[in-house]
Amino acid sequence: MIREYKFPLLEKVIFGAGAVAQMPKEIDRLGKERAFILTGKTLATKTDLVRKLETLLEDRWVGTYSGCQQHVPSQTVDEAVARAWEARADLLISFGGGSPIDAAKIAALQLLGDRPQDALPQIAISTTLSAGEFTQFAGATDEKTRVKSIRAADPRVVPKIVVLDPEVTIATPTQLWASTG
Repeated sequence: MIREYKFPLLEKVIFGAGAVAQMPKEIDRLGKERAFILTGKTLATKTDLVRKLETLLEDRWVGTYSGCQQHVPSQTVDEAVARAWEARADLLISFGGGSPIDAAKIAALQLLGDRPQDALPQIAISTTLSAGEFTQFAGATDEKTRVKSIRAADPRVVPKIVVLDPEVTIATPTQLWASTG
């Protein structure tokens, strides 16, 4: 059974087995046409979950960046921004744990630069218990200094939609699952 609960800073949370299947409808409802996925290498190469999402999105999917890494190295965010820009994305979908979610938040601000409008809208599909999908904060790590700092503290980066689907958490390693909540 798929149910919804609305938070003040985001439009909706879709949860329940099979919730990911709602993505095409939600993208259409947001009036977006060019969804770009940010995820990690493990989810993209050791499971078929990313491929299934790409297929589900059909012509709404314009690309995937699967280089998101733990602690969000700044370089990976820059790479994701460049690829999303080239794909002319009008929506970002983070798929994974806190690192892809933080990368998407930072990318959402960078893709719009200094323009006063909203950040690029996002949908977060979480596979861990990080809860980063519910906040306005995102951090990244400087590879030279190895210091992690807040790169986004802005309500505009809260995803419009959060998807909590137990079917996409099955591949999450037990230790990662237990350490993220």
